[in-house]
Amino acid sequence: SSSSSSSSQAGQNYSSELLMLAAGHHVDGMISPKPGIRSKTLGYKCMKGQLHEIVGNTWTMKIPLPEAPWRGQEAIPEQLKPYILQSLKHDVKSLTDSWDIYNYTKQAARKARLALIADELGEEDILNEALTNLYNSLTPWLTGTKIDNQLVYDSVWGGIVTSAGLSNPLTDFGNGFYNDHHFQYGYLIYAAAVLLKYDYKDFSSEYGDKIMAIAMDYANYPATGDESKSHVPGMNVMGNSPLFPIARHKDFWDYHSWASGIFVMDDSKSQESSSEAVNAYYGIALLGDATQDPKLRQWGRLLLGMELNGAHRYWHMPTWRSVYPDDHFRSHRMVGMVSATRAAYFTWFGDLPEYVHCVNMMPFTPITPLLLPRDYIKQEYPVLATSLSRPDPPIKEAWRSLVYMALAIIDPPKAWEKLQTVTELDNGLSLTNALYFAATMARGPKGEKGGQDIPAPTKKLDPPLNSWQCQGYPLCATSFNGTAWSCCFNPGGCCTANPIPCCKGPTKAPTQNPTAPPLAPATPGALPAPGTPGTPATPGAAPAPGAPAAPAAPAAPVVAPGGAAPQAPPPP
Repeated sequence: SSSSSSSSQAGQNYSSELLMLAAGHHVDGMISPKPGIRSKTLGYKCMKGQLHEIVGNTWTMKIPLPEAPWRGQEAIPEQLKPYILQSLKHDVKSLTDSWDIYNYTKQAARKARLALIADELGEEDILNEALTNLYNSLTPWLTGTKIDNQLVYDSVWGGIVTSAGLSNPLTDFGNGFYNDHHFQYGYLIYAAAVLLKYDYKDFSSEYGDKIMAIAMDYANYPATGDESKSHVPGMNVMGNSPLFPIARHKDFWDYHSWASGIFVMDDSKSQESSSEAVNAYYGIALLGDATQDPKLRQWGRLLLGMELNGAHRYWHMPTWRSVYPDDHFRSHRMVGMVSATRAAYFTWFGDLPEYVHCVNMMPFTPITPLLLPRDYIKQEYPVLATSLSRPDPPIKEAWRSLVYMALAIIDPPKAWEKLQTVTELDNGLSLTNALYFAATMARGPKGEKGGQDIPAPTKKLDPPLNSWQCQGYPLCATSFNGTAWSCCFNPGGCCTANPIPCCKGPTKAPTQNPTAPPLAPATPGALPAPGTPGTPATPGAAPAPGAPAAPAAPAAPVVAPGGAAPQAPPPP
């Protein structure tokens, strides 16, 4: 009949085009199907906001590729250079005092920042000293001479993990179960990119393939049809490597990453530190730049652009953002953790404002202004600043240093002043980098608060406590032949993250950087023997990255979209 013919014809027309639903971040960059083809009648709401009907077999979307700068927004003002140099001469002597892969590489990246700042100041001798320290920090991980923990290749899941992480899923913040690889290795790749930028001690020929293997663990890229070698000797491009999955942590639908590895969680995959994910892909872009590999650089910029988009839309909550239905997120201006089925205003280690906000801000590098735009921080900082005057519990000094780093985005002169009152810094931050960040931050309008230039200093610099003083807790000697130190996070005096001899009280810190043992030459491209992941342990609390105390259960967290409070979080 004519009616059936018409129905059949209509069916053929509709079946020739695919009906899908697109999230807001897709629609914003959608080039085709064109806007006129989209229907407004079949919308659907999910945790991440309104989904939009899209009819079309192919989507073409545009994702802005951010630049990945080595230097800050502005040049260092001449009147501030002597002050920053004074701090640099002090900080370049600092130790790498953590044994675990996360805090160790975080501090290595801190040293890398010192090298770049020394170069910008034209201080060649300090640059070489910083590069020497950085080289001595990284090479034990690359040679397998770090006797209590090595990087090994796991042939079961296809990745590089720590030997300690294979032995215990809770060690190294779950590294053996692929938790936080982009955070941990992102810091390492940032530091390695600096060594490769200057090719210190022929670093590219000696360790290039190993660095690229670590980069591909979390940022392997698909074949492009023109695979070739990098311009730097010893650096083989390993894109489309069968040893690793493509961009391990990246979700190309959601645009942002998931940090939780292969741990089983009630709310599925999750990610807490959106800023450290940004840092991971920023490091890949810098690695491509340092090795003169344009494909790697562009791949890093693509991953970086997607992660920035995800952070801005799903973590940052200014008044104009309405992704989540609960106004509580907008009133706090930040989401602490995003999971596949939940968003929450807390972290793995507590729900204090400085935890929730600062863990999604650090580290502070030249990419930070893109992650934390001035207009957003103008709304966010008043919420974060409430932590500074909280009587119980009072803010810890290390966290206060990060709060003032956020202040530097909207009021550099005030932050410059406040940063010098901090008696202890986060272990990934140096006073040199803190002052540099404030000094090179672009100013707001001249008539606006924070728009004026930072005046020339009138007093002598008083550097804060060295990182080996461990946030007020006793020190523990590590097993690195007595050449390094580690913090004891437990107030009782024992380091809970590793079987290290306990201290009965504060221990005198070493007065100079110990001489590292000679490094055995590495076979280019070689990796230690493959490992096999262990059996998951019973979930329990683990120390938070850089946290000043043992983790506490979050108090009355806010969740979306459901109404039930979450269970105790699984191990990070």
